[in-house]
Amino acid sequence: MELVADADVFVENMGRGAAERLGVGYDDLAAVNPGLVYLSIKGFQEGPYGDRPGMDVVAEAMSGLMSVTGEKGRQPVRVGTSIADMGGALYGVMGVLMALRERDETGEGQRVDGTLFEASTHWMSYWMTYADLLGEDPEPLGASHPVGASTTSSRRTAAGCSSASPPNATGRRSVAPPTWRSCSPTSASTRRKSDANARKN
Repeated sequence: MELVADADVFVENMGRGAAERLGVGYDDLAAVNPGLVYLSIKGFQEGPYGDRPGMDVVAEAMSGLMSVTGEKGRQPVRVGTSIADMGGALYGVMGVLMALRERDETGEGQRVDGTLFEASTHWMSYWMTYADLLGEDPEPLGASHPVGASTTSSRRTAAGCSSASPPNATGRRSVAPPTWRSCSPTSASTRRKSDANARKN
């Protein structure tokens, strides 16, 4: 409690109710330091799922993030890094910074919640719009991009592939996921040799 008395921020990531049982819940610490900003990171916000334990893979699955990750026609996979864990912390820090700024004005601290599920759901923002407007679930795109090549007819990647969405009736390219993707057998190293020869000539 001696550290808390002079602290600006306190962070906890225990199961729901554990901090209170240990005597380090928000109310306990705010009584010692009214200016304390208290960050609590959980799997879910308080509500129907609030008491459920949460971890990165659970948040990715429940938010739908896994459903758009991987290759079309294959099983959903988690992102290659713990993006839900990092997202919960990232948004938690944003809340802490705002709370500190408000404390500069009022002198009062507050509790901030950062959650894995809500962070992962935010990463699904434009896919939610896609599903709402078109009435269909988005599919994983592998290494391509949902916008495709919006300003050119194709875009070559390091693997020798081009991906683009075909023009619609207005002649503009769609923002929906690309409907075709082609790969040439030309490797990146072969293209570099060709470019070097062209410069010599």
